[in-house]
Amino acid sequence: MAKNSETKVQKNRSYKIQKLAGVPSLNIRGKFLEALGVTIGSHWEMVVGSEPDTIILKKIPQKRIDYREALYELEQSKKALMVCESRVKYLAENS
Repeated sequence: MAKNSETKVQKNRSYKIQKLAGVPSLNIRGKFLEALGVTIGSHWEMVVGSEPDTIILKKIPQKRIDYREALYELEQSKKALMVCESRVKYLAENS
């Protein structure tokens, strides 16, 4: 007597692209996400796939996020310093 062999059929999933404040957004849900390291606030970047209908998401390490934030803060500090230096120069010339 032959056994019933079950073959798993891979589901074709389709996702709807939504716009949140004018920015295209892809909503992915599932219990499997936590096991993959997807948590609230985690950062991901999209990598171009080899096939035209493929989207590859790559998790950005926390160190790189911290580095980008530090660079942004540095640029903001440089701009603030330039404004302060200009004001000091102006006040020195006009006092």
